[in-house]
Amino acid sequence: MWRIDLKTVERSRFANSMLNETQRADLAAPLLQMRIIVFALAMGVAMTTVIFLAIADGEPADDPLISYIALGFAVMMVVVWLVVPNLLTRHVRHELAGQQAAGTAFEREATVSDSAIAPLLKAYLARLIVGCALLEGAALFNLVAYLVEGSLSNVVVAGILLLLILSHFPTRDRVADWVARQWEASRHESARQF
Repeated sequence: MWRIDLKTVERSRFANSMLNETQRADLAAPLLQMRIIVFALAMGVAMTTVIFLAIADGEPADDPLISYIALGFAVMMVVVWLVVPNLLTRHVRHELAGQQAAGTAFEREATVSDSAIAPLLKAYLARLIVGCALLEGAALFNLVAYLVEGSLSNVVVAGILLLLILSHFPTRDRVADWVARQWEASRHESARQF
């Protein structure tokens, strides 16, 4: 039986009300680029996992120092992954708010202006690439640690990081919702600047 998530429906309605049909259609090309990037990063980790599992001798090292360092690095990268993309978003949103408050580039309207779509999509792409790259680096380090020292915990961590990369897979509704939310947040921020 299918379960309907009401929060998702409400977010989708919000994004649909903030973006017009032309703007939603304009998401197709950037969305394809984003999907290719996430898929390529995920496949790199997945294929490396398969190859390393096939060629590793499987005997754990007596002193798994590299494995411990890789596990610590993974934890550190997850924390950075939670912070850095949001900093990128905040910076772009602040710039949009300044332009809205000055009335230079954006109309003060309830829907996302056409001139705001490109910077917001660039910001989404930047946070997508940075977030996935942080996770990919930690996953590959853990796979190298497994290859060198044979600790399966590194493979498990790499698998979890791979799932986090895949959780970034962009959908039209997810991107439209994000753009609409950032536009709305920048409007509130510009209103506070008056």
